[in-house]
Amino acid sequence: MPAEAAGRWLRACHRAAASCERAELWVQTNNTRSAAGAAAGAGPSPAGAPGSSRT
Repeated sequence: MPAEAAGRWLRACHRAAASCERAELWVQTNNTRSAAGAAAGAGPSPAGAPGSSRT
């Protein structure tokens, strides 16, 4: 394989791998944010809140 052709193929391969990694990072980041947002938005439960003990 000529060096020029190998260089093009290698660049295309690296570009595709980088694109895939960015997509995976986007999914992981958004899943983490939505899980953290759901937990933060739920707030503390009344039973777990300070000063709400019924003993």
